Amino acid sequence: MGIHKVWVTLPDGAEIQAGELAFGRPMPDGTCRSAFRYSPEWLKKGFPLDPVSLPLSTGEFHASHLGPPLAAFDDALPDAWGRHLIDSEKQIPISKRLPERYLVEVGRGGLGAIGFGGPVKRNFEEARMHSMAELMDAARDVEKGVAAPDSAGLHKLFAVGASAGGARPKALVAHEGRHWIAKFPAYQDGPLNVPALEFASMVTAKKAGLDCPDVQLHSIGGRSVLFIERFDLTEKGRVHHLSFKSLCKERGGLLVGSYADLMAVVAKHSMRPEADTHALYRQAVFNMAIGNTDDHLKNFMMQGGPKGYCLAPAFDLVPDIARNLEHQLSVGGLRYPEKTAIAEFGARWCRDRELAEKVMQEVSVAVSGFKGELAATGVDMEAHARIYSDIDARLGVLAQRAASIPSSEASRLFDRAAEAAAAADGRARLAGGRELDR
Repeated sequence: MGIHKVWVTLPDGAEIQAGELAFGRPMPDGTCRSAFRYSPEWLKKGFPLDPVSLPLSTGEFHASHLGPPLAAFDDALPDAWGRHLIDSEKQIPISKRLPERYLVEVGRGGLGAIGFGGPVKRNFEEARMHSMAELMDAARDVEKGVAAPDSAGLHKLFAVGASAGGARPKALVAHEGRHWIAKFPAYQDGPLNVPALEFASMVTAKKAGLDCPDVQLHSIGGRSVLFIERFDLTEKGRVHHLSFKSLCKERGGLLVGSYADLMAVVAKHSMRPEADTHALYRQAVFNMAIGNTDDHLKNFMMQGGPKGYCLAPAFDLVPDIARNLEHQLSVGGLRYPEKTAIAEFGARWCRDRELAEKVMQEVSVAVSGFKGELAATGVDMEAHARIYSDIDARLGVLAQRAASIPSSEASRLFDRAAEAAAAADGRARLAGGRELDR
């Protein structure tokens, strides 16, 4: 319960107080009144922190906790992994695990351009390559629930990982004069090398024409670690980022489930609507081809500044490691869409059926090389057979002629993909057993 100053760091390094964010007392029903008001200085010099929900205005914006219209500030806070580190390090009881508490803990050290607290900037800490093994060990202990509250490993992991987004273990890293997010293997990954899978996906995405940050794959003590270059930083300052969860006003009881909803936001609020709708369509096709079923709204962003908003680089591109089969976002009402639905979606938003088909072909050609990219990382390919079998099935769906695939056939292809994944998974378990026998 309090009032917190909201700061924004601009790309040129200038820091301006954008406003004040206030919280009331948490209520027994789980709600908590909150409000935000822009500062006079920001109204003169700044831009809307959310073009949908926070237009520049002298009035107040009211919500519960950091739900819409204040979700832009929730984007500045850590997600599941970072919050878990804060809970563990600070021993926060369940009843106190509220957005305001995480806001206080992150302060000025979070990702993106928004920070909270006093006028003295708190620089984020970054790990170095030589500490990766120790941090991975600490992350494994945290995941397993055996990390002691006063352990040195937890303290170090908290310092470099508490501000990060996402659910998987990670840390902020400085390496070769650049700033990265290091993504570690997770305890529940089993035989899959998820950092290598994401690395291969990101490399494939660039070949498919997507705008992606640079990536590096490192082997440290026999474990793979994925480095993804941060795109919220400039040479002197920071870039403001806003998730589509905020832009689409998603909240409990109101879920957004369609790529068309994202397209509508881009078409209305991007300063380069044609280029960004084309880029988002290409990313949607890539997600369908690679099997990135983790395509929820927090995994898409726009970046903004005084000149306006545009689509941010693509990130968190992974195959279907969780065996979801269906996507979280639909195309044409289908969560395992066939070619006709994807082509019609592209024709509508790109306003060019021929271009939509061309993008599908280009993406399919690039994704057909995923298996080779994965093999180049040196992973046990047999242990990952279900992944590239699933991708092959998805490419088969995209290869069907647009006018010749009825919904019944799409359903059969969906079932075939599930069967192929199950069969490949069985082979992987056998391979894992042989590995244990050796």
